[in-house]
Amino acid sequence: MLDVNGKELGLITVHFGNDRDKLDRYLQVEATRDLVSAHGDRPVLWLGYLVDYPGGENYKKMISAGLVDSAPNEMRRWCLYIFSKGLVQESFRRIDTGDVSDTEIQTATFDFKK
Repeated sequence: MLDVNGKELGLITVHFGNDRDKLDRYLQVEATRDLVSAHGDRPVLWLGYLVDYPGGENYKKMISAGLVDSAPNEMRRWCLYIFSKGLVQESFRRIDTGDVSDTEIQTATFDFKK
């Protein structure tokens, strides 16, 4: 939990890696989804390396926790994501630096919902 100008923000950062073990990724996503759910109505920012494509099984599980993808129309991603819950996204930028999305930079700005 972070204190941002007197408001609580849950911050979750992950690097799931392991693209060869489906059970490992499943358990990582389940545990992270549970962390998001444990925050209740408090805002959450999730930054991580999911190892799934937009719309994939693990991606859908993260969305089912109430997270919103910062770039839902960016379909060429595989690894890096910024998700939020209870925040208003003000900007997003993806700087593609190669053929694989784990070589890119993503930035986003958010504000608390009023």
